[in-house]
Amino acid sequence: MSIRERIQRYKTEGGAAGLTRVEVLVPPDGRHHILALAQRLRGEHRRAKALRSVNAEAVNDRAKLMMHRLLARRIASEPEIIDQAREMISKARTSGKPQAYEDEWRALLALELAELRTVITRRSPEMDRLRIQSPLALVTGIRDPNLRKRLWRKARQGLALRAVS
Repeated sequence: MSIRERIQRYKTEGGAAGLTRVEVLVPPDGRHHILALAQRLRGEHRRAKALRSVNAEAVNDRAKLMMHRLLARRIASEPEIIDQAREMISKARTSGKPQAYEDEWRALLALELAELRTVITRRSPEMDRLRIQSPLALVTGIRDPNLRKRLWRKARQGLALRAVS
């Protein structure tokens, strides 16, 4: 690929996509202010672009991880949450066809508290899958829509910042 083609690709698809070149004449002492403003505007544009391109599934996985980090803290002070989660899984089993995740959660809930707190906050595809059907999230009452929106927004922003960096 030639240099011209790389430059054109950068302007149309790369970091310069959506930006326009501006040339202005300013007094020498104003140059710094103009460059600082241009840098801020480029950063805002790229962050907004990154927010629009974040994968919704990745955001959901990250939000559930954040929620389980909050739950891990709460379990330390309220271990009875584990008993409530076990009871919820037992009720789910008697109410219908057993799901594969129920056995996996039953095994997790049998772990020592410290180990359980570590496992539910682990970053792994397996835990991403299990957090989708977490009995802990249901029994702890994290149903507050404002909290859920804040978690989702923070997860989205975190992924967008990672994409920009």
